[in-house]
Amino acid sequence: MDVENNEVLIAMVFDRPALWDKKSKFYSSRKVVDRCWKEISLEMKQDEYTLRKKWRYLRDQFAVEFGKITNRRRWDFICA
Repeated sequence: MDVENNEVLIAMVFDRPALWDKKSKFYSSRKVVDRCWKEISLEMKQDEYTLRKKWRYLRDQFAVEFGKITNRRRWDFICA
């Protein structure tokens, strides 16, 4: 997957809060989540498993990078 496809995947996941919003009433519904991934798979014409795996990687990498920024700023205030 290239950067453009990553952005499309992120946009499609964002349009389906059941996949990422823990406050959504459908977040814990396996049927809804599976249906959402199936829709994304059909729209992107790619394997559902591959897309889920790519999303997990993108989400985890974002958390790592965001954590680096957040932790650094907190440490700057503590040492000041």
